[in-house]
Amino acid sequence: MSYELLSLKHPTARKDHRCIWCGGKITKGAMYASERSVFDGEMQNHHWHEECYEYAPVAMEESVFEFTPYENEPPGERSATTK
Repeated sequence: MSYELLSLKHPTARKDHRCIWCGGKITKGAMYASERSVFDGEMQNHHWHEECYEYAPVAMEESVFEFTPYENEPPGERSATTK
């Protein structure tokens, strides 16, 4: 597997997007992480809630799992369920 980050921006949404991590809506006017990358030779464009983008590496480091787009718990929900 190969991964190369081409660009990362933190714009304000001009329209609604869907977070690649949790599947939740990124609403117009919200700041979000916009990532362009290449994974195994395939171009990717992903949008993330800022919180999900910051949390994803921590979550992946804490447990061994395969990343499934749109199906991961947002940071706040995970911490509430693990207490």
